[in-house]
Amino acid sequence: MHTVETLEPATQPSELPKAPAADAPVGASTRAAAVGPTYRVRALFFLQPIALVLLRVLYDAHDLNNWDLTGFLNANSFSTLRQLLARPEVHFWNPFSFPQYNTGAESVITAILARALSHASFYWAPVIVLLVYDALFLLLLHVLFKRLYRDTPGENIAWILLAMSPVILTFMSTTAFDMEAFGVILLGIVGLEYFLQRRSVVGSILLAGAFCAISQAYPLAFYLPYFVAVWCVYRTIGQPVAGISFPRRTLRAAAQLLVLAGFVYLANWASNAVYLSKIAPEDPMRRGPAGLPPLGSPRTCAASSTSRSCPSCDRTRCRSGSRRTSCTS
Repeated sequence: MHTVETLEPATQPSELPKAPAADAPVGASTRAAAVGPTYRVRALFFLQPIALVLLRVLYDAHDLNNWDLTGFLNANSFSTLRQLLARPEVHFWNPFSFPQYNTGAESVITAILARALSHASFYWAPVIVLLVYDALFLLLLHVLFKRLYRDTPGENIAWILLAMSPVILTFMSTTAFDMEAFGVILLGIVGLEYFLQRRSVVGSILLAGAFCAISQAYPLAFYLPYFVAVWCVYRTIGQPVAGISFPRRTLRAAAQLLVLAGFVYLANWASNAVYLSKIAPEDPMRRGPAGLPPLGSPRTCAASSTSRSCPSCDRTRCRSGSRRTSCTS
């Protein structure tokens, strides 16, 4: 008896469903899993801090930080935008200017937005500027969480913790001056994440953008290198990047720290060696503005030949006739 074997042509597709791969997550091949309730829950956690901030901002739109009002008033005190950007207080032509104190007038983005929005509404212009920085902050957080937490539960927990932070929600509701600084720091951390995950060009560009805005807002952004360096160590040892061996992670972290040191050197060179004195571990208040001696050092008044040191504050006091004045030279 002869047996007849029927062979299926190689080009004919099989009608049987293929078994899922061993490493594929359960339900990943179905459309319902991709747009199921898990993503709706994640969207709910993402919208929760937004709703809280909007409730606070829209209810008390007039209750803003004085730093934001400083930038808003300066932006509308000049006849042209060119005159505004030419002022040394606005860090447009010299983004690596580090004064003794940032007062809210340094941000180029805030000046342009406040001046443009004032034509529509003086009342809502500072609020819209604040919401712009809030949106940028949340966008950067979304990118960071996407690259940091590959699983949905971890990302959901991160958004829950964000919505439970009264400090972050307060800043997001009241001050664009601080939110711009937080955005600069977060931009540097996101750039580091791209660099560590084998996207060096994008990471370096984002880190360079963060350094260009390092002196635009609250002085906390001055310390961007410290935040980036600590995050680099954490992502190398504490919570390492998935799929990269420890030796390769170490090499990429060392390369990232070299790039970071290069940006610090350029910022210090562009600021005439003022930047390193600002972020030095010692007391930065001991050094005055560029060109002036440290605070507390003895000075001589040019208006009078008679001067004596004040024992209470260790500053030189000058006597002009019968009136004692503080020396400002």
